[in-house]
Amino acid sequence: MQQVASASFASEASTSKSTATGSSMATETDFDKRSTSALKAWREKHISWTGNFYVMILSHILGVALKNQLFEYTAIVLAPDVASLGNGLLFSGNVVVSFFAGTIVSQLGCRGSQVLGHVLMLGFVALLSVCVFAGSGSSLQWPLYLTGVAIASLAQPVENTMMGPLVELTSQVLAANLKDQDQDADVAMRSLRSGLLVTFTVCVSCTHIVVNGLTGCLLQVLQRTRGKEFAITAMFPALSAFIFFALAMMVFTREPPQAECGGGRKSLGQEVRNMCRLWQDPRIWLLGFAPLSLGLANAWKLVALSREANKHLGAHAVAYLLLVQSLGQIVLPKLIGCLLPRTGAGLWFGIGALNYMLMPMLYWSATSLTQGWGIMAWYVMMGIAFSIYDVVARTVVLEHFPKEQAGYAFATMNVQMFATQALMFFLGRQKSPSELAALLLVVSSCMLPGYLLAECLRKRRSAEQSGEQATQP
Repeated sequence: MQQVASASFASEASTSKSTATGSSMATETDFDKRSTSALKAWREKHISWTGNFYVMILSHILGVALKNQLFEYTAIVLAPDVASLGNGLLFSGNVVVSFFAGTIVSQLGCRGSQVLGHVLMLGFVALLSVCVFAGSGSSLQWPLYLTGVAIASLAQPVENTMMGPLVELTSQVLAANLKDQDQDADVAMRSLRSGLLVTFTVCVSCTHIVVNGLTGCLLQVLQRTRGKEFAITAMFPALSAFIFFALAMMVFTREPPQAECGGGRKSLGQEVRNMCRLWQDPRIWLLGFAPLSLGLANAWKLVALSREANKHLGAHAVAYLLLVQSLGQIVLPKLIGCLLPRTGAGLWFGIGALNYMLMPMLYWSATSLTQGWGIMAWYVMMGIAFSIYDVVARTVVLEHFPKEQAGYAFATMNVQMFATQALMFFLGRQKSPSELAALLLVVSSCMLPGYLLAECLRKRRSAEQSGEQATQP
């Protein structure tokens, strides 16, 4: 009898405990929901869509641009074979992932894609920092850097692709507020797209100036006091703190509405069909000479110039050269944004093509410039190249492929750019910088003709659609 009573008491106690536990869990869940709802309400009340765009791009810049800053030093801190093969595999992986990046961004949204990219970038920077600590003579660099390459090859295409829908969706939200004004909808959208991309490019430049300036000063001070090797070793983990800050900023962002871009989640089959439908349009490949040229120029700069700058000027000089590259990206994008509606994009495509073609011709005729601060000329030209690409080329692609096509179009641009970068790194093991420069010259010479043909196809398609609408009863 006593055992039965004891068992009954134990059962009641257990039931009471489970009830209390369930009540506690329910209370915690309700608290979490209330906290999330309160944060969401605060964001919607205090952060406008323009402010949301600023926070998103600043977080994007701190995450991706900082990785690019550290990537510039891979030719210095890694063994030559590890850097050449690893970087080639990195951009080859970027090409493969870029085929699916539009689908990933469509499923995760802008916020989810950026958070995923930041988390993966933290893993890449951590492994790259361990490679630096291991030293260029260590065989551990092979597995460490190749693992980091596998992580970064997923992060970079997703974050780069995310910018297309972010600009397009934000432009649509802002354009909706202009409907009461007497302004043509297409003109308003074109102005908003170019304005947001100008803002993005200027913010990139300002962030680069701050980061590159701090990096150069840090390296110079540590190099004088503790030596060059210690300076570079300390730089990598110190700068990785910026990515944590970029990840924390995402708490204050919200997802742009998708009302006019095919709202709702699409099936995987629909995503693949949308991507294949875009690739059947020859305009995306004709406009692709812009990202092809930028990818070749950026990779050629790393293969041909970074080691020369480190050899003749020191490791801190690379940061200062990147600083010079960013300075031009502050003034030029705003100027391009103001003149673009008046001049049209053709003029800037022509200037961009000439800028790319000048890089190899100057290298062939004045190679001695690479042995001193004259090497700065190529970094100035890269600043011009990035400005024209970010403002003009991306605006033109969004005009040709607006709304739900924006993500797929930006993903395709990533495929084109990363493919040429991978090619440049693989060829860099066998070819000299002079031979690689010839490839840049040939591709960039097709940039303006490709744009003109794409515009002709666009006008013809618009005329055909107008004719079909006119014949309908």
